[in-house]
Amino acid sequence: MKERVLRFVESKGTAKFAEIQKFIVDINYGEGAYESQKDYEGKKRFRGYYCAAFRTGGRGRWGYTPIGYFLKGDNRLEKISKGVYKTVRS
Repeated sequence: MKERVLRFVESKGTAKFAEIQKFIVDINYGEGAYESQKDYEGKKRFRGYYCAAFRTGGRGRWGYTPIGYFLKGDNRLEKISKGVYKTVRS
């Protein structure tokens, strides 16, 4: 999953958190799943999906992925402004 996300962000140059989240949900649940799934209040059902992968603090697992999953390693995402990421490859 990480490599697919890195390639997605690379293809755009930069990507917002919500764009990356939508990309992941659509891969895992089918095209259009992110937009079509809303809870009873009209909020996105997948609003917090993969959030731990973007956290820099804490330890262990939280939710679906290990903390910092997309932010660690030689090939990773780097936050360049509030909610905007780019791909970094070493």
